Amino acid sequence: MQLKRKADCLGFARFVHEKFSGEDIARLREEMPERLDDNQVFHLRFDKQAAYLQQVKFTDSSDAITAKVKIETYPKNWEKAGAIVEELFG
Repeated sequence: MQLKRKADCLGFARFVHEKFSGEDIARLREEMPERLDDNQVFHLRFDKQAAYLQQVKFTDSSDAITAKVKIETYPKNWEKAGAIVEELFG
């Protein structure tokens, strides 16, 4: 599934942020530079078993639900994209 409308994307970010544990939020802040690539795509992996139990948890497993969030800045600016990621998820 792909979300394109701004309202849908913001709703996804809000949902994820509300469901994260304090530990996951801290991990997201720590790993943000590695998760945001040069094309300003923010990469997330969620635990499938936790999702089945209606929980949102990070995972490093290859057997995961993956989300890629394209952060648009004009002109393209990685630092601004990082600030947007922090605002949305942190």
